[in-house]
Amino acid sequence: MQNNDAYTRVVSNLQGTDDFKEIDNELESLRKTRNNSILRQTKAEELVDFQMANFVQEIEGKTPLLNQTLKSICCSNNKKRAPDALVNPNVKATITATIQHQRCPEMSALAYRTGLVLRHAGVGGLVCSDYAICFRNKCI
Repeated sequence: MQNNDAYTRVVSNLQGTDDFKEIDNELESLRKTRNNSILRQTKAEELVDFQMANFVQEIEGKTPLLNQTLKSICCSNNKKRAPDALVNPNVKATITATIQHQRCPEMSALAYRTGLVLRHAGVGGLVCSDYAICFRNKCI
């Protein structure tokens, strides 16, 4: 119960801030069809050509405040960790893709790609390195 109260308090404090509204505007702008986000590319050949690095560049270029927020959230303040430690770009991209897919189901390239790999490769034959997916000596 105590965690629920803290969550409610944090969310209600954030919703009224200009930063929260700006992040919402950034995500809304990315969602619009005229922006042609990489997450809207869901044809078979586009899914094969999907590059996580391109999506990370899109996030960094089109959603600077969200990018900075994710950087802050995903980095630990632990003294053992270097103060300038970088967030794994795949984490940032996966979080953003999940948020966008929830806001707009048509923005589903990463969800489709992940689902196809899991469906056709299964857990046994899959080698995944930074979302360069390899199965039976073929990388997609």
